[in-house]
Amino acid sequence: MKEKRHLEKRGHSPVCFIDIDEKKHGSEFLGLPVFSFEDAQKLYSEFMIHVTLVSDQRYHAQENLVSRGFDRSRIVNYVSVEEHDGCELLEFKLLYDHDGMFPCCREDEVYMNEPPRVKWTGEDIESSVLEYIDMRSRIVSQLKEGEASECTGCKFVKRDLFSTESKLKSLVFGFDAPCQLSCKYCMHRNASRTDQGNEIDKFMSVFPINRFIRCLEEQKMLDYNTVVSFFGGELSINPRKNELLDAVKDYEIDVATNAVLFDSMIASVATSLNASVDAGTRRTYKDIKGSNSFEIVWGNLKKYSDSGVKTTAKYIFLEENSNYEDVRGFLVETEKANVRNIAISTDVFCNSPYTDFRTSLIIDMIEGASRSGINATLETPFFKPWDIEKIILAATSRGIKLCFA
Repeated sequence: MKEKRHLEKRGHSPVCFIDIDEKKHGSEFLGLPVFSFEDAQKLYSEFMIHVTLVSDQRYHAQENLVSRGFDRSRIVNYVSVEEHDGCELLEFKLLYDHDGMFPCCREDEVYMNEPPRVKWTGEDIESSVLEYIDMRSRIVSQLKEGEASECTGCKFVKRDLFSTESKLKSLVFGFDAPCQLSCKYCMHRNASRTDQGNEIDKFMSVFPINRFIRCLEEQKMLDYNTVVSFFGGELSINPRKNELLDAVKDYEIDVATNAVLFDSMIASVATSLNASVDAGTRRTYKDIKGSNSFEIVWGNLKKYSDSGVKTTAKYIFLEENSNYEDVRGFLVETEKANVRNIAISTDVFCNSPYTDFRTSLIIDMIEGASRSGINATLETPFFKPWDIEKIILAATSRGIKLCFA
């Protein structure tokens, strides 16, 4: 929807969607018909294409169009690309928390390197941004040339198509505190009540969000496609919530929330929202989250969904919720809340291989979601490779189609 509005502002009049999925041909999306590329060519003699896929998928799609004889000048958002060894996170993602700027989270100590980082000293934010840009450019060049760097050997480094532009696709703020819950799996559990929480509070009170965004804009790091995410802590009770959201109002906003509170400002400005509920019963929710807010959370998710925010309910598989009752309950509550998307994830700190039973539960959840018209996505980066292989085998044996994030 955002890209459709952007095209209209630039004087383009979208008339249809083009999709390679034959099952979508003849349907409608956002009020426009969906055609194959060949049918669109027959219907419209002269037309332009705006590729809506994200990052590397977009680059492959645009190059596929060019290889089929479609003039690149007729691709509205065409960007020059080149093939080399690199990392999607390093080149197009920036995370900022109280400990500095970095391109990725080290969710897997075996398969991921410690992310390169630039600390902000509390003085000149502009110098810190420039230092980060220089560091990133150096590592990108080293990966291209096959030279050793901080990212050498990381599982996310691969040979692929990368844009020659340096614009960020994702800008993530992870403030970690404050938060009303105490989730068992959270690395920042009880952060608000520790020395770390005091450090975060101090950082939050002085972080120059407007200068930071303005500096990124001056360095041409942001554009209308950049997604700004608030992750960690609870934005709805952050004392600087209004200022933070106002600073990034020109961009697509994604909010991770516990949904204990419904916030009208978040509902009005967020494009997407996700909440890790992790339970389908009141008992399990309290066990994992340390709170009696099960019904309140689902009620608030319905409010967010009904307000037009793309809402996702997340289920992190743990020992406590790996049972039929919670999986079925979660699907029932998701449908009742009018939430059309679920994300399936795992405890990143657990190295024990998935049992056959837990693997089967994941497939049950995906299958049940599909029957209800709910989109289910596996958050692949958080799973161990051997667990993903097991899930793929189980899904294949049952004829279940998987969607990966």
